[in-house]
Amino acid sequence: MGRIRDLLPAKLVIVVLKSEELNILFKIKQKLEGIFGEIDFTSESLPFDIYTYYYNKEMGNNIKATIISFKHLIHISELPYIKRITNSLEMDFSVNGKRKVNLDPGYFYGAQFVLATTKPREFRAYLKLGIWSEPVYFYSNKTLHPFSTTYPNYKSAEYIKIFENLRNLYLNDAKKFRGDDLDEK
Repeated sequence: MGRIRDLLPAKLVIVVLKSEELNILFKIKQKLEGIFGEIDFTSESLPFDIYTYYYNKEMGNNIKATIISFKHLIHISELPYIKRITNSLEMDFSVNGKRKVNLDPGYFYGAQFVLATTKPREFRAYLKLGIWSEPVYFYSNKTLHPFSTTYPNYKSAEYIKIFENLRNLYLNDAKKFRGDDLDEK
C-alpha cells in the first residue's frame, strides 16, 4: 500500500490568447494580478494561429499567446475555481458575445503540467464544477515531454523551453515545501 502524503503547493500558469490587433494584455494582467497575486513571469508574444485557426472566427486573426505565471503557489484543488474565474474574465472582455481573449489556467506540480478545460475527452480526468484536467507535459530525463494528446503549440520547442523555465521557477519557489512528491526524475 502506498503512503498517503500531504499535497504540496503548485505553480499557477495562465496562457493568454488574444488577437495581436488588440492591445488588452496590460488590462488582463492587471485583473489577473489583482485576483491571483504578483506575476513573476511573462513570455514574449508567441505564435498561435500557425498551429490552429480554432479561435479565429470568434477572436479575429493573428492570434498570439502570452504565458504568465504567479509567484503565489496554489493548492491544485483550486484549479476548477480558477478556471471558472478565468472564464468569467473572458466574458468581461467579450464584445457582442464574442471573446476577445482566451485564458487557459494550469499548474506545475512536481513532474507534471496540467491545464484546466471545460471539454471532456477520453484522456481527461473530471475534477469538479464542470472542469476537466488536461495533461500537457511530464518531466523525465531532465526535460519536459508532451503527451500524444498535447496540443501542437505546446509540442513546439519554443513553448517547451518556456515551460521548462517555468518548472525551474516552480521548483525554486517550492523549495521550502520540498519533499519526495516533487519527483525530479
